[in-house]
Amino acid sequence: MQPIVVHVTDGGPHSAAKHAEITAWKILDLIRISEDSVDPGNPDRDAILAAREEARQSKARLRPLLEAALVPVHDTIVTAERKALAARGGAARLTAPPAEHGHADIDAVLGEVTAVLATTAIGRRFGQPEVQAVLRRLIADDFARAVHEERSWHADRRPERTGEQH
Repeated sequence: MQPIVVHVTDGGPHSAAKHAEITAWKILDLIRISEDSVDPGNPDRDAILAAREEARQSKARLRPLLEAALVPVHDTIVTAERKALAARGGAARLTAPPAEHGHADIDAVLGEVTAVLATTAIGRRFGQPEVQAVLRRLIADDFARAVHEERSWHADRRPERTGEQH
């Protein structure tokens, strides 16, 4: 289960880099590295501890790579949404389905993210079909979240144009 993220928008709209940071964090949160104790009498104890440490380091190395891959698509999404809000504004845009943004090719992003993850042993499992399905949903939901945040920020600052306050 993904943890709840509080992403406050009262200081202005978020940058594409901030959205990418959150998406990368959610993806990396899917990687769980065991913290279980290792039996000191186990002859492979040192190998287990070394593998665990390598996994931690691999996960840390993935963060900036994922963020770099996600910034351009988040930039496209927030830029398109800001333009649409400026052009259409009001409740008509605020109530449109998030998928209406249509500026993110989920398959292309999923492929890019999977390629980044595949650069490490711990990330290679993301190529499995069942994991791809989870990853696809996470990415799509996060793009919808970015659109919603843009709309919410817009509505909160312009109640006279939207007819309602969020």
